[in-house]
Amino acid sequence: MLGEVVLESSGKVTNVKVLEYAGDRSKVEVTVQGQGKLSGTGMTEIGSYWQEMRPGHILYGEGGPLWMTDDGEVVSLKGFAIGKPTGPGFSASYAVCGAIQPAAERFAHLNGVALVGEYDVDEQGNYHWTLWEWKAAQG
Repeated sequence: MLGEVVLESSGKVTNVKVLEYAGDRSKVEVTVQGQGKLSGTGMTEIGSYWQEMRPGHILYGEGGPLWMTDDGEVVSLKGFAIGKPTGPGFSASYAVCGAIQPAAERFAHLNGVALVGEYDVDEQGNYHWTLWEWKAAQG
């Protein structure tokens, strides 16, 4: 079941690089930088992911950000996303799933928790995303 919001962040696509040219199945690397909150703590975000276009105009990608909290903790996410273009330029919307392995005690509640979310990018490369806890049902 979905739980608390874990992350909310906004920023900008800072670089796009073609990794493999294969026409409509080309693979690109996207780099982002932004700021937001991780479990209520301010943080700076840098990250990169690769993505490719799949049949039916489906975008698939893997990668993740590195989050540096305002007080010096470092947390990273490894994840994947499925999305679709929503307009011209960078415009796209994605469903995201991933997990983190935090070292800091205050983020220990996120060990063993899947994170799911929504990631949207506008035509100019501005992004905003939100991640929620997704906990297994208690049985």
